[in-house]
Amino acid sequence: MPKATQGVWSYRSTVAQHMIILAVVHEGSAALRDGRCDRRFPISLMPTCSSIHVGSQRNLTWSQSFLHILQDPSNLIPLPSDIAVIMYTSGSTGLPKGVMISHSNIIAGITGMAKRIPKLGEEDVYIGYLPLAHVLELSAELVCLSHGCRIGYSSPQTLADQSSKIKKGSKGDTSMLKPTLMAAVPEIMDRIYKNVMNKVNEMSSFQRNLFILAYNYKMEQISKGHSTPLCDRFVFRKVRGLLGGNIRLLLCGGAPLSPTTQRFMNICFCCPVGQGYGLTESTGAGTITEVWDYNTGRVGAPLVCCEIKLKNWEEGGYFNTDKPHPRGEILIGGQNVTMGYYKNEAKTKADFFEDENGQRWLCTGDIGEFDPDGCLKIIDRKKDLVKLQAGEYVSLGKVEAALKNLPLIDNICAYANSYHSYVIGFVVPNQKELTELARKKGLKGTWEELCNSSEMENEVLKVLSEATCQKKLTLFLEPHTPNKTASQEKSSEPQLPPPAFHKPLSPTQASLHLPQSSCS
Repeated sequence: MPKATQGVWSYRSTVAQHMIILAVVHEGSAALRDGRCDRRFPISLMPTCSSIHVGSQRNLTWSQSFLHILQDPSNLIPLPSDIAVIMYTSGSTGLPKGVMISHSNIIAGITGMAKRIPKLGEEDVYIGYLPLAHVLELSAELVCLSHGCRIGYSSPQTLADQSSKIKKGSKGDTSMLKPTLMAAVPEIMDRIYKNVMNKVNEMSSFQRNLFILAYNYKMEQISKGHSTPLCDRFVFRKVRGLLGGNIRLLLCGGAPLSPTTQRFMNICFCCPVGQGYGLTESTGAGTITEVWDYNTGRVGAPLVCCEIKLKNWEEGGYFNTDKPHPRGEILIGGQNVTMGYYKNEAKTKADFFEDENGQRWLCTGDIGEFDPDGCLKIIDRKKDLVKLQAGEYVSLGKVEAALKNLPLIDNICAYANSYHSYVIGFVVPNQKELTELARKKGLKGTWEELCNSSEMENEVLKVLSEATCQKKLTLFLEPHTPNKTASQEKSSEPQLPPPAFHKPLSPTQASLHLPQSSCS
């Protein structure tokens, strides 16, 4: 039981000859002594601490709750509909919302996830390093606990041998724990991909060509359903050792994983890399790819705990009657769909509904399409599409995804609104790569001076221009100055709007910023 004590209450009861009831209330439970027994019971504190919930009874006073428990011990058992967790969303599309997750939601969600992970048992070791306030981590740990898996706790700063809080020469948590299961967000996998590729670029010509040859050979063999034990042992063993060497399944969730990174992790870590799709509002459950599915860009078929259907979005040109692949807004229905938002009835009514059969559904706001085999692809997001001043639609997420894997970029944020005809990109440069680029071009100065240098911005734009050609985006170096800090522009011709938009699209402008705040 947690040690954090929240209070001690006493009450002189009229029951059982005026016994004194003493209760020490902790986070999530209480110890109750009534002179005859010593019990512990689940308790739900309201934020004001003026009322509590016990079983099916709501908003009781402290006195009423203790009497309620003493008179009927069955009241100690939580109901499936009781709130287990109030988990707040990240707030990426607005203010954070408290999602009320019931016990039955959690049981349904982890049951569906566990069905998609083969041979889950006591021999597995899971490494937990994401915060438990993230629904992916909460669900993953509960799945492991329900099947007897061991869990080792880590953090992003101590995960690998090269992590920032690991002393040089010491081993990181993955090297010591040697986990077999791991959940990750795309940012972690993208970072691993960049680090490994930087090491490959620093190899001798012979070593680099050998790695590329083995990589391409294994990619071809995987597509045919064959394994490559010699490549795994002699070429990719060191890469696999970055995560301990025993990983048998990597699960990615939280955001879309780029096909390049997914293919790289499949090949170099010699294990399936599955993608999952779910939201806090669906208890993290929705879809997970099968372990034998090496296709990229898909998130798998619906789990056994839920159903998924597509709803027409006429404004975006997505219809569930589209051929050959039905497309539309993703709706998730089932026991894993949560109770709604805490103290936000208007948003709950907007995002949740019940059908004629009493099944609860969630409107996700994500746009998906189904492949013929029933697997889902996430192809857009309603709130991610921005209509510019001229009526053009741009998907900010796809612009960011096209550029964020560049070694020169640590992070990028694209922003636009309907009052302007351009997109602004805020770039956080990689210090090592930017410094090396400056050295090659004969530019000198401090890190902050390099970030503010107009010559350096020109060089960065050239690198971005080369990359966007490969990603089917087009950059135009046309002058535009939305504010005093912008000295260069890039334009991208969006290939992103769906085919239903028949109007020709002109290029949209974007300004490049190298933020000083990221340089310190």
